[in-house]
Amino acid sequence: MPLVFVHGLNLRKDEGKKDAKGRTPYEQTVEQRNASMEENILKPLGITSPIINPYWGDCAATFHWGGHGGLPGTKYESFGHEQGLDSSLLLPAAMIAESQVLEDEQLDKPVLRQLGERSFPASIDFLMMAANDVISPIDPLDPRELARLAGALGAYAEHHQGNPPDWIANIESEAQFIDQLEISLQSSRHEAPSSEGEWESFGGPLENAWAALRESAKRIGDAAQEMKRSKFRSLFRDPLHMRFARFLGDAFIYLKRRDKEGDAEPILKKVLAALDAADAANTQAPVKEPLVLIGHSMGSNILYDCITYFRPNLHVDLFLTVGSQVAVFEELKLFAASDTSIPNDKVPRVPKPANVVHWLNVFDHSDILGFAAEKVFEGAKDLEFDTGNQLLGAHGAYFSSVNFYNRLSRRIPELHVSFRPGP
Repeated sequence: MPLVFVHGLNLRKDEGKKDAKGRTPYEQTVEQRNASMEENILKPLGITSPIINPYWGDCAATFHWGGHGGLPGTKYESFGHEQGLDSSLLLPAAMIAESQVLEDEQLDKPVLRQLGERSFPASIDFLMMAANDVISPIDPLDPRELARLAGALGAYAEHHQGNPPDWIANIESEAQFIDQLEISLQSSRHEAPSSEGEWESFGGPLENAWAALRESAKRIGDAAQEMKRSKFRSLFRDPLHMRFARFLGDAFIYLKRRDKEGDAEPILKKVLAALDAADAANTQAPVKEPLVLIGHSMGSNILYDCITYFRPNLHVDLFLTVGSQVAVFEELKLFAASDTSIPNDKVPRVPKPANVVHWLNVFDHSDILGFAAEKVFEGAKDLEFDTGNQLLGAHGAYFSSVNFYNRLSRRIPELHVSFRPGP
């Protein structure tokens, strides 16, 4: 069976500038995420089937005044440009603005050094998030190449968790950070113990991936020089207003239509079709591959609805919810299968779905939209993860984080997810 990934709210496939290959930001994100998942999730499990990414943004909320009717003092055209901030610097500037460890008077110092001295894994994730940004001009860049380099960087960063490498104290520029990182990574992989085989597997021509990191570091440095945190934060209000409006709209429209239309609800229909396709791929196989379902944010809620009510007999080997609101939805009894009699004296928590073998729920304390699950669900396993971001930045940062995939590649094999005999 393949892996099925269901995205969250406020995602629209056709928004944003296309790259030289004609790919939208959504398409670029999916391609890079697929490469990272293949490298760090599917390979450890021995799964060779393709990843299925049902897209449901075109079935979500539509605003009849274009989303601007309730927005006071709208000035979207001024976002970034009137302040002299180039669009290619928006993401690194936003990341800098949310990094509480950085002060305005320190923005002339290497950002990656400042972050690395406090948390070396955070500096690597910061770098990779900017490298994964769709505005990056490095082209062509094979996402699998960047995923391979990210895997090696993740292992190196974890080795220096709480103990930054000695060379970081001498870094005087973002470019020098990359130079020293490349030198250190090449030597460290030969010194890694056998339990950290990710380092040893690193190799091959990765010139384009390193070029992407160099360009990423340059944009981080440029953003730090061209913005002040207080000024940049003043530019967030209008975009965040629209973001929250669509976030709420997508959730409300799904729940309203689901209760009225059942499995004919357009979003459910797309996700259920993806699950059925995954299941059908195993029907005649002599050996059934594990089925992995991953939901981000609202995608987790939709998947939970599917596997508890609309497809309760679908065998799920691993259910991974990330930055989700599943516990909140259950507390409010919003799921189709919610039982209002729970909790009670005999059943203090909702039992894990009978068709799910393993359930991992990942959240970041800084993610205001990500919640724990263990207190509400029996059998769910909460995993805390620090994306290195704050508030809204944390919610979208999981699948751009090197450390996130590195942790998954270590944690998933411990579950002993196994293949099953075919029919």
